[in-house]
Amino acid sequence: MENKLNLDLSYGLKGSYTVEGAIIIPIFITMLAIAMNMGLVLYNEMKQDSSYEYATDMWLVDDFYNYQVLKEVVNEF
Repeated sequence: MENKLNLDLSYGLKGSYTVEGAIIIPIFITMLAIAMNMGLVLYNEMKQDSSYEYATDMWLVDDFYNYQVLKEVVNEF
């Protein structure tokens, strides 16, 4: 039994698996980081666009009230 255990422990992975892992894992991590960065850039663009849209809507409301006041002033004359 002891001899079989030593035989099983002496069997290891080939060296090519280690080399492939040393190349593939960093590439995978880099691609994952790039994808996350692209997601953050998209999130910031969407957040910025929504704030511009909100400000534009507020300007339209402000312009509407200004026109209403102008209309009331003109109607008084």
